[in-house]
Amino acid sequence: MSESMYYDSHDIMTRNAMFNFVIGERGTGKTYDFKYKRIRHFIKTGKQFIYLRRYKSEFDDKQEFFQDIVDRFLSWEFKVEGMKGYIRKVTIGDEKPEKWRVICFFITLANALTKKSVPYPDVDMIGFDEFIIDKGSLHYLQNELKQFQDFYNTVDRFQDRVKVMFMANAVALTNPYFIGWRLKPRKGKRFLMAHKGYMCVEIVQSEKFRAHVDKTRFGQMIRGTSSYDYAVGNMFYDDNDKFIAKKSEEARFYFALRFDNRTVGVWVDYTEGVYYVSRRYPKDALVYVLTKSDMQPNLLMIEKSSVVFASCICREACSSTRLKRESSSTTFSTIWDSRMEVKLWTLRLTWWLRLSAALVSLSWLVASWGGFT
Repeated sequence: MSESMYYDSHDIMTRNAMFNFVIGERGTGKTYDFKYKRIRHFIKTGKQFIYLRRYKSEFDDKQEFFQDIVDRFLSWEFKVEGMKGYIRKVTIGDEKPEKWRVICFFITLANALTKKSVPYPDVDMIGFDEFIIDKGSLHYLQNELKQFQDFYNTVDRFQDRVKVMFMANAVALTNPYFIGWRLKPRKGKRFLMAHKGYMCVEIVQSEKFRAHVDKTRFGQMIRGTSSYDYAVGNMFYDDNDKFIAKKSEEARFYFALRFDNRTVGVWVDYTEGVYYVSRRYPKDALVYVLTKSDMQPNLLMIEKSSVVFASCICREACSSTRLKRESSSTTFSTIWDSRMEVKLWTLRLTWWLRLSAALVSLSWLVASWGGFT
């Protein structure tokens, strides 16, 4: 971190990783730093960058992309047209205006695979902003990690020339990237190097920024609340053990689910009314799959509207107020696999389970009405 209270990517870039993850407090200037460094890099080398988001709606305000940075480059002017950003030198007097040059591309991951044949020979950096989803209406893409890897290969073409800066607030440890690449950042440790130096995770902590927030009236008002911890204290929403528990002896195997090439077993303790989700399940278990991509011989595909799905899974799972998961240890490093995968499961399946439960309940209600006519 530089002398400023705002973020400076200098330290993480000196580690020379290809995939760089910057996780930190909201408002510390992670995106601003990325734009500033990339503009300087383009002016010096002519190398372009890609600004990546997940959905098209996240680019509704892309016309203002350069607005907060123009005062740092008074000899240059910027514009956004379509899904590209342009730059040129400011014209002085009667000088002939320079041609606009493309400095960046705005790309959505949801549509990135449509650009497989598009070359990006002058791109040497991808900035993936808000790669961890905050609470709200957005959701991760299906097979998102694979989609990103395919897109990255489209840009880099196995040349090891394109680096990536993943930027996000300290929202959730349970995200497709940390899970898929087995990244386990630890509280109190600023940097994590992984995969033989190919990846680096930085947990940003600026005491100066925190002190600044504490002086504001709003900061003083929210201090001591969870909002303060998440916004300033780098406290991940899901960094707790509230739902971590060893499977009880009374728990009996119920069914197994396979999703995104991962299979988990669901166990139920009827005496406690608690469900346990574990990576363990019997070898001869009946395994359900939810997508065609997970389908294999001897597995059962469950349709969203099927009675089997509703009666065997949806109705029971949605009626439980708690979801406990089995873990072999209380330490973060050993519970990571079961804990994080299950949480991702929960995020992705909750809406489906609840919707299916509602549909089945409605069908039962309609059938009941039919019996009275």
